[in-house]
Amino acid sequence: MRTTELLVCPVCGGKMSRDEKSLFCLGARRHVYDVASSGYVNLLPPGRMSNAKSGDDRTMISSRAAFLDRGYYSRFSERIGELISSLAENQGKREIALADCACGEGYHTCNITKTIVENNISPCVLGFDASKFGAERGAKRAKKVFGADVFFAAANVFSLPVADSSVDFATSIFAPVAWDEMSRILKDDGYLIVASSGERHLFELRAAIYDEPREASGVVRCADGFAALDEEVVTYKTVIASNADVMSLFSMTPFYYKTSKTDAEKLLKIDSLEVTVEVKLTVFGKK
Repeated sequence: MRTTELLVCPVCGGKMSRDEKSLFCLGARRHVYDVASSGYVNLLPPGRMSNAKSGDDRTMISSRAAFLDRGYYSRFSERIGELISSLAENQGKREIALADCACGEGYHTCNITKTIVENNISPCVLGFDASKFGAERGAKRAKKVFGADVFFAAANVFSLPVADSSVDFATSIFAPVAWDEMSRILKDDGYLIVASSGERHLFELRAAIYDEPREASGVVRCADGFAALDEEVVTYKTVIASNADVMSLFSMTPFYYKTSKTDAEKLLKIDSLEVTVEVKLTVFGKK
């Protein structure tokens, strides 16, 4: 299996093929998509002016990548890779197709993939994000992942360029879940793994900002057509070692957009901060 076999044209839905410089569909009009030098492809639906500004910009992607490269979040995405490997082995599958939806800069995608390979499963992996800068960074990361076919594309996760019933696993990490698309692209025996904030996730960061910090809700609402099969919480402490990393972490959180300037400036005085990483991993299956 190759990643190209899983893709469909975002314009006409036709099957895709690839040469050295481009992806093209096999439909009557043979729509063509250039492969960037980094290896990613822009598969955002064409003709929409907002596409040029979709997702995070280059600065935000670079900041997030620098933070994640320090390994603060590596443990929970490794655990996702272990979960996928175990589920695949229970099904007797040695080769799997995986779609990581809203993959950002691809750190977790590649970390999950490496773990799967280390567990002697052969993965074919698609990473999708609305940001072309995220897809570009992911494609550069993928070149360091050995033993797997990994492909990154800029795409709309609510209208994925993926064939029906073609993937064994899908992941959604700290992102809105496109339930209808998950149902469409997953095989009948496929699994969706959702990573969401546990109740105490980054509580110390919240306490540094707010006078009355609140715990996260920790709730993942399951859509019709799916059933929650298993759940576990990955919890550990880690020290955010510099103010630059503290600020980068803050910019990655939802409350970055909801916090007043006065409260946000409190973080400028913090040189390092021990925080709780608490991530809920929920495994969903199709009914």
